[in-house]
Amino acid sequence: MYRHLFNLFLTTALLPLISLRADPSAPGVSIDHPESKWRILMTAEGYSDVAFDKRGGFVDREYLSGEWAAAIHYEGGSNPEEAIWFRKVFAFPCWETNSNFEVTQPMTVDTPNVNVHGAERLFSIIANEDVEITIRYEMIDTGTGIAQGTTAHGVGGDGSSVLSNRFVLQQTYEIRNISGGVLSNVHLYQFLHGLNTGIALQDNRDYGGPLSEYHFDSTQQGTVRGFHSETGEIISHQDTVAMHAKMAPAEFEVGYYGREAQDSPDNHIEGKPSVGVHFSVEAHTLDGTDFFSPPEGRWVSGAMCFDLATLAPNASVSVDVLLSVGTQSELLAPPVEIDILASSGMNAETSEFIIDFEERTDAPVDGFILRRSINNHPGDVFPDDWEQVLIPRLINFPHEGASRFAIPQDPNAIRQFYIIEAVINP
Repeated sequence: MYRHLFNLFLTTALLPLISLRADPSAPGVSIDHPESKWRILMTAEGYSDVAFDKRGGFVDREYLSGEWAAAIHYEGGSNPEEAIWFRKVFAFPCWETNSNFEVTQPMTVDTPNVNVHGAERLFSIIANEDVEITIRYEMIDTGTGIAQGTTAHGVGGDGSSVLSNRFVLQQTYEIRNISGGVLSNVHLYQFLHGLNTGIALQDNRDYGGPLSEYHFDSTQQGTVRGFHSETGEIISHQDTVAMHAKMAPAEFEVGYYGREAQDSPDNHIEGKPSVGVHFSVEAHTLDGTDFFSPPEGRWVSGAMCFDLATLAPNASVSVDVLLSVGTQSELLAPPVEIDILASSGMNAETSEFIIDFEERTDAPVDGFILRRSINNHPGDVFPDDWEQVLIPRLINFPHEGASRFAIPQDPNAIRQFYIIEAVINP
C-alpha cells in the first residue's frame, strides 16, 4: 500500500505534506552506483527482499518484495532430497526454508574494490557440509540498458523486448565441492518474484544491444499506481523486472508465488505461499511453462535451472546471472485536493472531534484514512510518529460526496494533531 500525506490538522490549521515510504527494516547491504536509478539490498546468501527506485519523486518505491533467491541440488555428499535454498528465512511473505547453509564470510569488499564502471564490488561466502559458495556482486553500466525479453519462448517469431534501466546487477556464484567425494547432477536455481508484477514469461531470443549474450530471460511485468512525493501527482508505473543468463537453462518455469484470491490462505505477509514455482524449485522439477498471467492479477514468479554437471572433490564451477529493472511512468491525475467543510472542537455531548471534508479533484484514490501524531507534535516524522486512528470514515456525510471523521476525544487530554491520508492500493 502506498500512502500520500497531504493535510495536517491542528484544530483548524492546515500544513501540506507528502510522503512515500518503504520498509526500512529490510535486511541486507545496499548494492548501488551513484548514477544508477535503482539499488538493491542484498544478504550474504545472495538473497534480496527489496530493490528500490531512486528516481526523484519515487525514492524507495519497491520493485521486489521477496524474492531474489538461489537454491542448489546435487547427488552425492549428504544426498539432499530437495533443492536447498541458500537463505534460511524469506521475508514478505515471511517463511522458513529448508536451508542448511551458514554464512562463513559476511558481505565485504572484494579485490579490486571498484569495477571499471565505478561501482563497488562485494562478495560473501556460504557453506554447508558439501559445497562452499562464493557469491560476488556488482553493478554494471550498460550505457543504455539491456533488452528485457517480453515474448514467451514458445510463441515463435521475432518477439519483442523493452529496455531496462542503464545499470544492471551482476551476481556470480562460484560453487566448490568440499564433500570429499564426487558430486553429480549439480544444478543451480535462480528464483525471482516482483512486488506488483502480474505477467511472467520466459524468453530466449537475442535482441542485440549491450550484454546480448545474456539473452535467456525470465521477465515479469506489472502496473502500479503511486504518488509523486514532490508534486503529489498520481503516477502509473509500468515495471519490468528480469533475470538474465548467458548459459542456456536446463529447465525453466513461470507461475504463481501464492494466490491472492479470497479462498486462498496466502496474504503475502506471513507463511510460505501455498502454490508457486518455489515448490518446483524444491522438487527440482521445473515444468517448462513459459507464460503465466494469473486471473487474480498478480503474485507471479519465475525460475531458471542451470546444469553444472559433475564436480570432482575440491573442484569449482562458476555461473553468473543478471538482474535488471525498467520503468515507464506516466501521469494519471493531478494531486489530490480536499475542501475542509467543517472542523469542530470538542462536542460536550458526544466527546468527539468532527472533521468534514470533500475531495474536489476526483482523483483515482482508493479511500482515506486518519492518522494521529504519537508525540502530539506537527513536526513529527511521517509515518514513524503517526499512528492510524482506527475509526470508520463516514461516506456521503453530512451530504452526498462528502466524508466525515468523528474522532472520540478525552475532554482532559491535550490537543491532538491529525492527518487525513489518501490511499492508493496496488
